[in-house]
Amino acid sequence: MDSPEEAESALLADLVRRRRSIRRFQNRCVPQELLRRALDMARWAPSGANRQAWHFVIVTDAQTRSDLATAARAALFDLNAHLREAPVVIVACSNPGVSKWHLYDVSAAIMCLLLALDALGLGACWVGMFDEKRVKELLAIPAALHVAALVPVGYTAEEPSPPPRLEVDEIAFWQRWGSRDPGGPPLPRTRFGRRGVPSVLGRALRNLISNALRRRR
Repeated sequence: MDSPEEAESALLADLVRRRRSIRRFQNRCVPQELLRRALDMARWAPSGANRQAWHFVIVTDAQTRSDLATAARAALFDLNAHLREAPVVIVACSNPGVSKWHLYDVSAAIMCLLLALDALGLGACWVGMFDEKRVKELLAIPAALHVAALVPVGYTAEEPSPPPRLEVDEIAFWQRWGSRDPGGPPLPRTRFGRRGVPSVLGRALRNLISNALRRRR
């Protein structure tokens, strides 16, 4: 029988591994209480000198969400149409005036937020491509703040397959760069980010096809 510590470790491992970037959502409202619980967990993220240089704007208004999606269009590709379709968009901001580590701090809080949302039965996606100036205008965010991410949230309407991940022995060195665990496999060729490119291009193609089908309906 597993100890309480082993059971907790297994639950955490399952949560981290099952989390996916969700881009299709059910037409279903998300209770405010769930959002507050997720944000409550996000605020326990670590931050430099405990400055907690983060703020969140929760957007549920349909027109504003649509405007945010427009602000997140990428040239010819409407990669972030899910901002329009999600019932909630959480806009994460950091405050450079509070801490020089503000970007690290808010990134840690966003990761905690994503895990918390998944644990509460919700799907979400970290969106980092958008017109920051336009987002600030839409939400009256002070000019001194930095908009770090847009996070669409809702009940998931898809079940993405697990994305490819580099193995531990492909990303970790022991004692110094390039030094492998003596019992590990030989050093593979470096593949910095190579797997990420097909994923982005594939998503762009899927969105183009999906949007074209919607327009025909």
